[in-house]
Formats: sequence, C-alpha cells, structure tokens
Amino acid sequence: MRRSSCSYWCGQPGDAYRDAWTRSQKVIKDRILPLARELKVVIGMEEVWNKFLISPLEMARYVDEFASPWVKAYLDVGNMLFYGYPQDWIRTLGPRIARVHVKDFKLDRGKGQFAWTNLGEGDVDWPAVRAALAEVKYDGWVTTEISGGDAGT
Repeated sequence: MRRSSCSYWCGQPGDAYRDAWTRSQKVIKDRILPLARELKVVIGMEEVWNKFLISPLEMARYVDEFASPWVKAYLDVGNMLFYGYPQDWIRTLGPRIARVHVKDFKLDRGKGQFAWTNLGEGDVDWPAVRAALAEVKYDGWVTTEISGGDAGT
C-alpha cells in the first residue's frame, strides 16, 4: 500500500476545517477513486500529524462517506498517541481498517516533546492494542517504523 501526504489538498493553516474535508473528499472521489476501483486497489486514509481527522469518530465518518469498499483506514498506532488511545481507534474503526502501521515513543506532555523508542519501550499500551486488534478480528499486514538498517554501515 502506497502512502502519500494530503497537505496539498487537505488544507493549510487558516483554511476552514470543513473546506479541507470537502476538498479532500472531492479530490479522492474525482481523481483517485475511479482508478482505485478500476485497479482494485484500496485507498488507505491515514491520520497524520496535520490536524485533520483527529478522532476515531471523524475518521470513521470520513471513510464511510465514500460508501466504497475501495476507501478504508490506514491505522498508524503512534500517530494518535498525543490526543487519544490507539485501542479506541481500533475498536471504533474495526472493519474499516485496511492496514496497520506501528511505532512507539515516549511523550513529555509538559514540554510538548517526544522521543522515538523501540516498540514496547514507549507509551503505547501494546497489550491493549493487541487485544483491540483481536476483538475487531484484524488479520492483515502490520508495518513497523523502527530504527535499524544495515548493521554493516
């Protein structure tokens, strides 16, 4: 599944939230969904740190308004940690989830900062996340965002 930022069509500072919602759905419906339908490719909408779709209820509504099996949610467990609980997003989105992306970090809410960590060493409640994924019967791929790379360099 290919991912892309929506900054050019979701909105900019000063734009009305409703306009970003409407504009982004129009672009997806007019330009992206017809090709996705033809190629039988699912469009995974990810909540990213751009102040758009910041609650699981919003994400569910946004996806549902397409009324298409080709538009689903791409759940990033770490992205909602600042203002929500990943396990709640999972339970709310349920069958709308196309894929899951995992990462972890430690939050310092007082300073408004965070530090990336290995999975299980940060603030994500992994037992709750795993339980929620089991509850909604998610059995798809999980992509990790962790440090690593070529040990020889």
